[in-house]
Amino acid sequence: MSVQETARTDVPQVILTRDGRQILNVVDIFPLPAGEVYGNLLSKIAGIHERIFEANRQLVQAHQTWERALQGVDVQRHLFAVEHVTFHLRRAADEMIGLRAVVSHYEQTGDRPHAVNPDSVGRLLGMGHLCALPVYRDHIELLRRLNDLHNAQKHSFLNTDTTMIGRNEPTANAIHRRGNRAAAELVVYGVSLRALVEGFQSFALSALAELREISRHIQDRQARNSGDGS
Repeated sequence: MSVQETARTDVPQVILTRDGRQILNVVDIFPLPAGEVYGNLLSKIAGIHERIFEANRQLVQAHQTWERALQGVDVQRHLFAVEHVTFHLRRAADEMIGLRAVVSHYEQTGDRPHAVNPDSVGRLLGMGHLCALPVYRDHIELLRRLNDLHNAQKHSFLNTDTTMIGRNEPTANAIHRRGNRAAAELVVYGVSLRALVEGFQSFALSALAELREISRHIQDRQARNSGDGS
């Protein structure tokens, strides 16, 4: 089987839409508070899906170039595709975490928060009481790994010469010395793209399901207030 055929039939994909297609449908979005100082929250749901579609396109690219990269061909193209996957998954996770912070506060108080906190994976990981919430607690290892990979790829000076490529399957890798200090310990991060995708999908489905449920609570409260003449 050729590399291209393998890419078409065996590429892991993040599937968040109801019908599994790489196109956003009205059933995949839900109402969120409008007119917020933080922007149109509903458009953020659409933006998360669009970002995932792009991550999936980059996953195809990573798989199409993997075997060639092992042979020393298209290496940088492959590494860029893998890096894009990590970036988009991390950014989508940031958006879901920030959205939860805003809409859960709105659900509890009827008003927007003064600040979005946490607004990223990194900030969440530093807040133990939130990490213990059902929507996060079973996915902390995935979020930590995604955060470490993204940060190392983004900040590590060593990454300019990295050519680490999975030997048995496409993998996301990074090497880093904290603060890019020569005396710092060399840390190697690595995870198969398939494991990263499967873990992210589990987290994202849980996060979006909770956001949809919070949305329903907000809509129910607004309907009751309207019925009371409030």
